[in-house]
Amino acid sequence: MNKLILASCIILSLSGCATPQYRPIVDTSIMPAGRNYADDLSECMQYSMQVAGIADKAAFGAIAGAIGGLLLNAANGGGNRGRFAAIGALGGAAEQGNAAIGDKQAITRRCLQGRGWIVLN
Repeated sequence: MNKLILASCIILSLSGCATPQYRPIVDTSIMPAGRNYADDLSECMQYSMQVAGIADKAAFGAIAGAIGGLLLNAANGGGNRGRFAAIGALGGAAEQGNAAIGDKQAITRRCLQGRGWIVLN
């Protein structure tokens, strides 16, 4: 069971590294005066990197999910602890990893909007 949870966490954390870089779509027909989109995007992406990493949140989600899976197993009479813990860990890691990606994207969008860009997505 522990090997399965550890392997799942490693796979999920490595898949976070392969996540394509978020590039918001902006309306470039209305350009803020004196602004350069490439420079602003680069700076805003640097700000978003200050958020807890995808791997960090995925690991926390895996632990919380495993605990939830064990509690659910106990409520169902027990017997399948490993399976319930592993399923909970995978679900928790995926959920928290996706939340971290969403946080980073939201920060990038808000940063660009604060600099006068009209972000469409």
